[in-house]
Amino acid sequence: MLNVVLIGRGAIATEVLRHIGPGAGAAVTGVLVRLGREADARAALPVTLEVASALGELATAPDLIAECAGHGAVAEFGEDALRRGIDFLVISIGAPADAPLRRGGAAS
Repeated sequence: MLNVVLIGRGAIATEVLRHIGPGAGAAVTGVLVRLGREADARAALPVTLEVASALGELATAPDLIAECAGHGAVAEFGEDALRRGIDFLVISIGAPADAPLRRGGAAS
């Protein structure tokens, strides 16, 4: 079973949660949010999902992190995930077009 953590809890994350369920070969086990937004996320998400603002706060290391929150999320979490050997899926189509982000800098 593939352990998946999402970044964000908006429309894209909601769709992903609707489609990854029992029998899918994967399970969403957590959600990463910006620092200070953990309580709101916990209130809005199923209690079975772990909520954290940093990868090091997760109880179990994910096999895959799926970005569902835009350029800023790629800049904030992507490098750390890849350095830890975690696969990182970029869903925001504009992120690869962001030149500073492609060069390893912050998103514009």
